[in-house]
Amino acid sequence: MPPPKKPPIHVPKKANPSLGYEVLIYLNSFYFGMFACCELSMGLLKAINLSYPNNVLARDSGVVIGLCILETIRIILGRRGSLAEKNAECNFSFFLETIAKGFRDTPKDFGIEKIYTAQSQFDHRWQVILSVFLTVPCFFGVAYILLLQEYKLRLEYVLCTLEIGLYLTEVWYAILFVFSLCRPVTFE
Repeated sequence: MPPPKKPPIHVPKKANPSLGYEVLIYLNSFYFGMFACCELSMGLLKAINLSYPNNVLARDSGVVIGLCILETIRIILGRRGSLAEKNAECNFSFFLETIAKGFRDTPKDFGIEKIYTAQSQFDHRWQVILSVFLTVPCFFGVAYILLLQEYKLRLEYVLCTLEIGLYLTEVWYAILFVFSLCRPVTFE
């Protein structure tokens, strides 16, 4: 008697853009650590060796420190969650509907743990969405360092250009993910 046939494995034809965004956030977390160390060191070097006009040193330092704080928050939020969740019942409308019904029409095996899971997964999605929106002020901070800073070093041109490239690819993958939600998944 021949062994039973295994059912075919269905693999989606399209790639998951959310995964690309998550990989870019992961890479950016390491790159930004190096970027922040270099920017803060070069800022200290320029403050010691160069003479600045009135309040320009404070403005440049404030922009660099603000960028470091904002980018750190953005990376932490981006790494805490995923844009795509596998569980279909863990969306916000399900959460609101369950709360609105007051648990009257829910099945007996439905536990409060599923609601907490739905809420926590929704919270993780909002953290990633907020991370995507925080890319805009971070982009402007890096653009200030690249274009409007009083004294610029060649190393800053290279580092800021790479950081802007990472921002643009992250936003591209986030937009690609949003548009990919509109198409149905096809299987081979």
